[in-house]
Amino acid sequence: MKVQNSFGRTRVTVDRLEGEEADDTNNQAFMSAIASATKSNPHARWQMTLGLIKPTICSYQPDVSTILKRIKKTNPDVHIVRQKRLFWKTEDAEQFYAEHKGKFYYDRLIAGMTSGPSIALALAGPNVIQDWRAMLGPTKAYKAKWEQPDCLRAIYGLGDTRNGFHGSDSTSSATRELGQVFEGFAFEAWLADQQSPSLRTEDA
Repeated sequence: MKVQNSFGRTRVTVDRLEGEEADDTNNQAFMSAIASATKSNPHARWQMTLGLIKPTICSYQPDVSTILKRIKKTNPDVHIVRQKRLFWKTEDAEQFYAEHKGKFYYDRLIAGMTSGPSIALALAGPNVIQDWRAMLGPTKAYKAKWEQPDCLRAIYGLGDTRNGFHGSDSTSSATRELGQVFEGFAFEAWLADQQSPSLRTEDA
């Protein structure tokens, strides 16, 4: 999604992945959601987080399409702001997972994320970090299948490191990860723009 100001108003366009169905009502629905949230709580602070759909899932496009639709339908407070395909080389994955270096699963993480394309999502909402991680479920897919059989990792995960998804675990992690994956996207300015008084009163 790209935000541009035109004569004092905010215009939003959506970046779609190849093969994703066009939804002409998506922009209007997103802006209505922002207006509704900010009018009901003018002091609400939106967050952004990074979501990754890993190569084990992206190898089968129908699953990707189903997941994207599920994100939009399951929790109305979770909004896909931007999305892109990633083709990570080893150095990209090593930079992203630097904090895990030296751990027994590190090499498997790197191998998994460089085995094929993945999809990155910039997600926004009033509590999106927690909401996205709740949709994913436990990190270990086997635990997810036992404890939360309807969560995304239970349905699509294959194992501990091949769990299908990633979600930032804090605001600081989200800032760092979004900066790496969506380089050049001023997401903090975007959030501020969405919560500006002019937007909140535009449809009042």
